[in-house]
Amino acid sequence: MNSVAFFLRNKLSENKFSEAVMAALNMPEVDSALLCSGFFQEDLSYSISAAKFSGISRCCHNLDLTTVGYYKGSKVSYSDFTKGIASHCCSKCINHTPLRLPGDKWHAKVFIGKSQGEPIVAAIGSSNLTRRAFDTLKNFNYECDVLFWDENHCGISSRVSALLGEASDESLSIVVAKVDQAHPVNRVPVSDKLKQLEREILAKAVAVA
Repeated sequence: MNSVAFFLRNKLSENKFSEAVMAALNMPEVDSALLCSGFFQEDLSYSISAAKFSGISRCCHNLDLTTVGYYKGSKVSYSDFTKGIASHCCSKCINHTPLRLPGDKWHAKVFIGKSQGEPIVAAIGSSNLTRRAFDTLKNFNYECDVLFWDENHCGISSRVSALLGEASDESLSIVVAKVDQAHPVNRVPVSDKLKQLEREILAKAVAVA
């Protein structure tokens, strides 16, 4: 996993982070995923489960989806998100396990998509699962998110290539790069670092009461 893209969101109509995460969740090859956010917006003004997750189509290829939240004050919203997943998504497609971190101060935004136990795509950044950060409707947040993907995996590489496109980045919002494998700090592969990050998160997470 040596390919990297930085998404510097600066306009309402473009949300590459959201597109990348949802594209991965729709891929049959991605059979498990970890999705962490401080906020999962479910209220009268916006439902993330209805707006985004209801459109997931995996043709009954099962996805083990683990979500981790929430920041203090958003317990009810996270609970409603869990109910929304059960209501909007095919149970044959998504097996959802909602977790939280004790203390209710969880604010990390992490996505790791795996195929047969190995990460093939991941995103870490500043975007919560809210209308302003994860959609392209009215108002938006200026965000910075980093996408990693396995360029040797044909499926995910094709999806990311389509997402990035080949046109000039006129909005000056995307940077594409490669991990410098010769640098000492990269002696441990990105995929191993992501698996360790996932282990640390899950070791601390508890079931939602």
